[in-house]
Amino acid sequence: MSKLTVISGLDCVKALKKIGFRNRRQKGRHVVMRRDDPYALVVVPDHDTLAPGTLRKIIRDTGLTVDEFIALVTAQAEKRSVIKGEMTVGGKWVDIRRADFHVNERLTSA
Repeated sequence: MSKLTVISGLDCVKALKKIGFRNRRQKGRHVVMRRDDPYALVVVPDHDTLAPGTLRKIIRDTGLTVDEFIALVTAQAEKRSVIKGEMTVGGKWVDIRRADFHVNERLTSA
């Protein structure tokens, strides 16, 4: 069993939109999302962090494996970080717009 990453409800909604889900309705802090082909209906709480059991249930309802979902969220995070001017160096997020960040630092840390 793969280890789940900690994500917010908003990040989960964005990831599900990539695979064909759309917002059906929202009541309070719960977003109901639907995909037509193949049919699936998923409720995503709009919380700062999703509980691991809740996230597993959402993944199971979408028909994805945990690894596929993690890859989807990771690709989304990497795209967002490039836009923000960040990258990972040795497993840590680094702001590449810093004045003291050098290419040599990135190459030796990786």
